[in-house]
Amino acid sequence: MILESFHSPEIKEGEKRAETKLADLALVQKVEATILGILGIDIRHINIQTEEGIVTLRGAVTSSVDKENCERAVASVEGVNGVDNQFLVTEYYRFGA
Repeated sequence: MILESFHSPEIKEGEKRAETKLADLALVQKVEATILGILGIDIRHINIQTEEGIVTLRGAVTSSVDKENCERAVASVEGVNGVDNQFLVTEYYRFGA
């Protein structure tokens, strides 16, 4: 009975969802490392989400050049199937500046 349930469609579907979730988590780490090289400490102003290889970028960057560079760099990361760049180009002020 236990062996039969192990081969059930529900168990197989759960395994597939878990694999997809783990792949997305690994992809977020690769994308974060890539963007960190472009934005440096300003990465704290962004949010990265993935779903089945589609990367969504949200948050604020200080220039359209940074926005474009991030999108290009993320698109070149292995495993990325698409980029939804929702970055806003805005000025933000640092304390003490």
